[in-house]
Amino acid sequence: MSCTKPHQLPCRGGQNDCYNISQLCIYETDDFNHLIPCRTGVHLANSSLFQCNNHCKCPYSYCIPWSYVCNGRWDCPHGVDENQKNCVTKPTCSYMFQCKNSRQCIHLAQVCNNKKECPQHDDEKFCIESKLSCLQSCFCMLSAITCNQRNFSAPYLMKIYSFIAITLKQCKFDQFNINFQSSMRTKILTITSCDLEHFCGFFPKQNVLLHIDFSSNNVSFLKPICFQELKLLTFLDVAKNQISIIVPNTFVYNNNLQFVNLSRNPIISVGDNVFTNSTNIIYIAMVVNVSVKQTLDFHQSVFQELPHLKYFTTNKHKICCLLPENARCSVSVPWFQTCDNLLQFSLETFILHLIKCHLFVQSLIWSIASGFGQSKITDKSIKWYLGGIFKCDRCCTVITSLYAMGN
Repeated sequence: MSCTKPHQLPCRGGQNDCYNISQLCIYETDDFNHLIPCRTGVHLANSSLFQCNNHCKCPYSYCIPWSYVCNGRWDCPHGVDENQKNCVTKPTCSYMFQCKNSRQCIHLAQVCNNKKECPQHDDEKFCIESKLSCLQSCFCMLSAITCNQRNFSAPYLMKIYSFIAITLKQCKFDQFNINFQSSMRTKILTITSCDLEHFCGFFPKQNVLLHIDFSSNNVSFLKPICFQELKLLTFLDVAKNQISIIVPNTFVYNNNLQFVNLSRNPIISVGDNVFTNSTNIIYIAMVVNVSVKQTLDFHQSVFQELPHLKYFTTNKHKICCLLPENARCSVSVPWFQTCDNLLQFSLETFILHLIKCHLFVQSLIWSIASGFGQSKITDKSIKWYLGGIFKCDRCCTVITSLYAMGN
């Protein structure tokens, strides 16, 4: 038998079939465990000298698809493809595609080749996304698109909503608002360093957003029920914006929300009921950019409605005092302070700190006068003194406020 196409070879041995040269020296079976393309195995002759392309080489023998490695079945002679040392531990799959919930790795050329290689067929799952047209000056891979330093108009924005993962960096928009259409399929949305001023109210009711990163923009205010439509949202990052006030009901009915990053914002006020019915939050980051003289106005029960909160990152001791008992704060209250003093500062506490400071100074003068023969300075007096110094800026605020009320 002779083959009509130049890139094909005959199987021979009683099988009137031709196979492509690309299948030469490759061991592969069909669903009935029959050898393909030639059942006689003639295409595997002289395989020991053949170098594999995008396949795994059995020592001194033929090549097998990478999906055959660690699949629980011997495919190489003597079963070297199921070597316990390589298959017991989960492989790293460097520069390869890792099959979901499996130890199997396949070559990138085997992804989206219309042939299911992975046990759960995830290598062919999102292949329809590869047909999406990428925008000019952007980078695309399957269902993900990344655009840097690009100007966007409304028609261009409409084109990117078909992607599952969208990343826009240092981009400019015709308007400062970005509108999301009702057919949005995006699950991961990143818009950073784009001078975005506000985004509340532009999310469609039907959305599948899981991850939002709007950090490093110019957002100054989060409206009430800003994220109400994001029922599936688990991750929110609005760090490095200009947010100074967080009003009640900002995070409403975000039952799946677990991570919130509000750091590097000039936050000075947080109202009550901010996290209404968003009780599954585990981690909050709130490293605030405010001066020492600015007073933080946080409602004392703002975080008490978060029973699952475990980790809180901040740079302010007072905020730590507002957390639930089970939450771990990144900073500790100073040894010379207590949460009661931090949260309930009044004229009485100011006078008390002045008395403590006076006692320390008196003890210091007594020690100097006696030549330090018998030091009267105690750890307790030092603690009182440091506490008074720590409250000095707050004392001035209280006196000023009382004076203003009296006049």
